[in-house]
Amino acid sequence: MNAPLSSTTRGALAGAFRVCCCLALLSLAGGVRTEEPLDEDEQALRAAGIPTDAPGLLKFFADRSLSNADRERFTGLIRQLGDEDFVVREKAQTDLVNAGPRVAILLRRALGDPDDEVRFRARECLKALSRFAITTGPAASAARIVRAKKIEGLTSVLLDYLPSAPDAGVEEEVTLALAVVGVKAGKPEKVLIDALKDSDPIRRAAAALVLGRSGNAEQRDAVRELLTDRDARVRFRAAQGLLTARDKDAIPVLASALADAPTELARQAEDLLTCVAGDRAVRAKLDEDGSTRRRCRDAWLSWWKSAESKVDLTKADVDLEFANPTLQLRSTARQFILAALAGDSKMLRQLTDVPFQFLGDRVFNKREELDQFIRDNLAYGANRTQGLTIEGVATVEEYLKTARENKDTIKKMADGKTRVVSVTAKIDGTRERVAVFVRTTDKGVKIIGIGQLEAELVNR
Repeated sequence: MNAPLSSTTRGALAGAFRVCCCLALLSLAGGVRTEEPLDEDEQALRAAGIPTDAPGLLKFFADRSLSNADRERFTGLIRQLGDEDFVVREKAQTDLVNAGPRVAILLRRALGDPDDEVRFRARECLKALSRFAITTGPAASAARIVRAKKIEGLTSVLLDYLPSAPDAGVEEEVTLALAVVGVKAGKPEKVLIDALKDSDPIRRAAAALVLGRSGNAEQRDAVRELLTDRDARVRFRAAQGLLTARDKDAIPVLASALADAPTELARQAEDLLTCVAGDRAVRAKLDEDGSTRRRCRDAWLSWWKSAESKVDLTKADVDLEFANPTLQLRSTARQFILAALAGDSKMLRQLTDVPFQFLGDRVFNKREELDQFIRDNLAYGANRTQGLTIEGVATVEEYLKTARENKDTIKKMADGKTRVVSVTAKIDGTRERVAVFVRTTDKGVKIIGIGQLEAELVNR
């Protein structure tokens, strides 16, 4: 049996997991994702009575798509959030919340409305809707199954569903599914080619990603035009797709997204830029306030101005996450922190594996011991955070250069399959760091330890 935590270790625990306990503002954004084993997604859908075959999944998405009439009605209600009449504003807010998660995507768009009252009430509606387990719910599972099984015949229904996706996490999963099932014999389907000119920016964005990644030269030229689209989401997806094709025109657009795009996409842009830069990545932190985001953008643009001629994109991990080991490591670490914040023992069990090292002080060799430790130590309340940065992915050997823990214990994880993901959060004006040990195994990408981070790690 493991000994009780020492006072030193308890203090280290508080510091390390202060990061994990202060990310509630980020969890609502829904931009965090990790790969789940397919059987778990299938079990989740079956438990909800949802068929996992092609006809069942087609019906699932078709039934959850907003009709044009519904979209117009809810868009009208959102406009009423800024009405001069207080009663009208209150009723519109109530009606939107009562409509449930299907209106969340429209409310998220309203966060960029020029009217202060509309933005305020849209945020209040989203807070009320956050009680729904949207991101990890059936829609995300269904989209992952479609992608993993490469189920054909769903491109049109997925594209129709996108504007109704309840949050950024589901939108991400559906977009990634389109990147797989929307391409036949190496050619994007016509419905996606047509969608490059769709009036809806979410459909336009998804099409830009798929054609940027898998289109021919002419289609990529059309995607390149969307790098200056009026919608920041479209610009980001166009850049993301072109980057997978090793197109350098994507880099400055991704850098601009750090300041201009919604927070969840800005984090993805930062991840991609770090994958491109490697050990020369910019150390500017992507915090929440606008001035800091602009400084981060400017730092990356300055880096690109000097590095453009030297960067070889053929050697960078710039594909989409399901085909990108570096992004999988980064997003798994981020998801672990968010699950710790939420006290989500089911998700933490899914993300972690034994033996699990804690600060080089304790080793949990049995699953039940680790589960008990998680329940006892990770269910904290949330504090304020002004930003989260995944600084980089380094080797265990690089981490050992500054580690204060028991180095003999840490050395056991230097097996070539384990990387250390460094995470920094800005909490009430103070930066906190934590090192997350992530291993790629036959079970997928798993968290196998936590350490204290004494210095920034160089990407390896």
